[in-house]
Amino acid sequence: MIRPPRTNRPALRRALPFLALALGCAAAGAVPRPAPKPEPPGTGDPVARPMQVAWSKDGRRLAVARPDGVLLLEAETGAQRLLPGPAARTVDWSPSDRLLLVEGEGAARRAVSLDPASGERRELRRGPALASARWLHGGPDFLAVEAEREVVSYGTDARLRLLRVAGAEAVLVREWSANLPTRAPGVELAAGWVAAAPNPIDGGLALPELHKPPLFAAHLAFFGVDPADPAPAEVGRIPAAVWTATSSWSPDGARLAFASGDGALQLLRRDRTVEAAPGPARGRHPSFSPVDDRLFLGGAVVTARGEVIRELVPGAPESLGAWSPDGARLAVVEGGRVLLFGGLDQAPPPAVRQRREAAREAIWRLGALRRQGLLERRPYAQERDRLRQQAEVER
Repeated sequence: MIRPPRTNRPALRRALPFLALALGCAAAGAVPRPAPKPEPPGTGDPVARPMQVAWSKDGRRLAVARPDGVLLLEAETGAQRLLPGPAARTVDWSPSDRLLLVEGEGAARRAVSLDPASGERRELRRGPALASARWLHGGPDFLAVEAEREVVSYGTDARLRLLRVAGAEAVLVREWSANLPTRAPGVELAAGWVAAAPNPIDGGLALPELHKPPLFAAHLAFFGVDPADPAPAEVGRIPAAVWTATSSWSPDGARLAFASGDGALQLLRRDRTVEAAPGPARGRHPSFSPVDDRLFLGGAVVTARGEVIRELVPGAPESLGAWSPDGARLAVVEGGRVLLFGGLDQAPPPAVRQRREAAREAIWRLGALRRQGLLERRPYAQERDRLRQQAEVER
């Protein structure tokens, strides 16, 4: 049952890459050269359906969603172990060291909790529209994205829903529908919602939505969703020509990185201003380091100004990067491959780390009071915003 929401500067140390997905280990200290792009059975078009990966909370293991189940990769040794099962579409690692998957095809699609030690699966939700699932910070609830599409003569009618799932109950948090100017059946329409990782400080999501008012130019809007108080509000707007599918929060939760139509890095701030990075870096899927101002973009580690620090995978504008929780390792998904780089440590000063952790935990506790109806919306928002500012670092 679905019920509606209630109204009320960095320097890199030596990189140690490993080539995953049964491709063996690359030479230590070397940037991997372009190699034949293996395509495991059933992988399909990597652009239409990007491979999904997730780090364990201790940063020692990487889970890779594959057509034949989930591959576990040991970051230190490169050892691999396959947890066989239906086609895994998305994967996330829970605080309790279990995996959260969306697996299966068509009407058989479902969200399951998977024990990586025993392989035991527990079904959490089932439905043909399931596109992704992601655990919420510190609790048993998770967020699920459902996506439906219908190809028509003038494009594709798309409808996306964001649900908060707790046991047998699912709360509708956000719904968006639009006609998109594409009829290609393989295009992943939910990519921006599936890749919307929570803000590292307040847990909020930024969901991209295309809007085409009758009398005005089309634009792309980011809507902010607070899981503790689901009253979505627009946090930024850009012209539709400046298209982006994925975005990433800075580690202090104050800026949202996305890419413009030509692949240039853009930063959206809390005051709704957009700053274009002047550097030459280009790519489609920016990903902030969880500890500092570095990003992965287009096969390279770059600064927030778009300046290339180090190229890791040449000629890879469509590549995706997933940082380990401590920022020491980087998994790069490119053309059906997973490349693992290590030695990227750049820890923030202890005072900065402690301030962020304190703000994060305080906001989570505050959100629990709000969800229980023990705190009104206005004082909640005021205290949340004050705690957000404590986590920000002067740049």
